[in-house]
Amino acid sequence: MMAMAQKVMGQGWTLQHGKMVIELRPANADKGSALKAFMSEQPFKGRRAIAIGDDVTDEEMFKVVNARDGLSIRVCETEAPTVATARIASPAALRALIAELGA
Repeated sequence: MMAMAQKVMGQGWTLQHGKMVIELRPANADKGSALKAFMSEQPFKGRRAIAIGDDVTDEEMFKVVNARDGLSIRVCETEAPTVATARIASPAALRALIAELGA
């Protein structure tokens, strides 16, 4: 499949498989590099990031957040391997937590 992506899109592209997705993205970019760029801009520069994700495609983002003393949360019902510093069982549990924090 990688060869097909490079044939169609050209060199410099990669496919990243997730649990219910295949992402076609530049080979030198991922959610971690996107977060670094985002957090270097005002008004986010110097702030603490919170990253929430539910797939292996979010792991690079978690690494960046962890390195910047932020909070990384993996949404999953299983003990799937992750570098996230916290876990929450489901999207419903996440919504309930956000509602509680907003009250």
